[in-house]
Amino acid sequence: MKIFNLFNKRAARHIRDNVPTRLQSSLDARNTSKKIDAIESEMSAEFSTIFPVTKPAELPSASAAIDISATTQIIEEATILYASDQSLAAENLLISLIRKQTPAKPPQDRQQLPWAMLFDLFQIGGKQAQFEQLALDYATHFETSPPQWMQPVTHNSDLPDKPAYPLNFSGKLCANSAPLLDKLKTLGDQHQSLSMSFGTLNEIDHEGCQILLAILQHWQAQGRRLQLAGVDGLIEKIRQLIAPGRRDTSESAWLLLIELLRLTNNTAAHEEACVDYCITYEVSPPAFVAPANKALAATSNSFAMPALVTSPVDGLLQAIGLHTAQQPRVVLDCSRLQRIAFTAAGPLLTGLLQLAHSKPVELRHTNFLVTGLLQLIGNTGKLVIFPRKL
Repeated sequence: MKIFNLFNKRAARHIRDNVPTRLQSSLDARNTSKKIDAIESEMSAEFSTIFPVTKPAELPSASAAIDISATTQIIEEATILYASDQSLAAENLLISLIRKQTPAKPPQDRQQLPWAMLFDLFQIGGKQAQFEQLALDYATHFETSPPQWMQPVTHNSDLPDKPAYPLNFSGKLCANSAPLLDKLKTLGDQHQSLSMSFGTLNEIDHEGCQILLAILQHWQAQGRRLQLAGVDGLIEKIRQLIAPGRRDTSESAWLLLIELLRLTNNTAAHEEACVDYCITYEVSPPAFVAPANKALAATSNSFAMPALVTSPVDGLLQAIGLHTAQQPRVVLDCSRLQRIAFTAAGPLLTGLLQLAHSKPVELRHTNFLVTGLLQLIGNTGKLVIFPRKL
């Protein structure tokens, strides 16, 4: 299988050989490959539509073209090396490959793939000077605007990139649920990142609102990072408990509603609920404070992938399943995902394909290194991968 089919063609096989043997054979092949493959018969199937295929008549001459087979092997090697935490070796391979390229007239978009991977490596490694120099070379080589350096997003040092611990709130939340909720609270206290699923919650009363609100406030006071799944259904159940202008004995349902709207960063609905609460109880409403780590704090749609995925992946897959249980599709936000360890790629892909049996699975904003690895490992035909823009 060629890695040039990153975003378009299903992979035809799985990796069976161990990494050292594969890399050695690839190196031998690269040293002996000296002629052009049958380009016209393969080219349309070998390259992803992310970099449009040029018609065979526009291909560079044999003297200017790089051996396609050897190029494929180099890129596969770089992908495996990076997944095996050997970034520098991957960089060196890609740099060597790029230096061998001869600018085509007009430029061949398929040549951009190793550049895109190298841009990812420099961005992830914080190598801004190398990135900007590569951008200048890219602009000259392809006669187009280069990618721009993105300032890394700063995350709190006390929030490690580990899968969120899944907590499932189900059944009815009421005063009798206090022992169960206390156990969930104790479990949550042991983890920095929590994925709270309310998709199977059937009912909640005022006492349940009071207990759940206290738990949420407790975890936020401790600096826990929260992801909320099925929160829209919970909000609707809370709204059924209250009515503007009617003073209930407890204000807990109103306060929980306002807090959930704040956590989901729904400013318009938050303001409306605060006005109704203020009129009903003739008190000042809670102030709106944007949630910390807003992109990860709470979402009812996508699951935010961690920066690094390592083995075992069972906890991550469980968190994904709980977070998206009530969603029509599984949407994984891979904006922060930098690397999937080579040993974790197979189990992760298997788990995602199992989810894809029941609903669509989308991976969005993946970098080129991650996308290439998933395609290299096996058949991703049931997954929809939207790589980031170069």
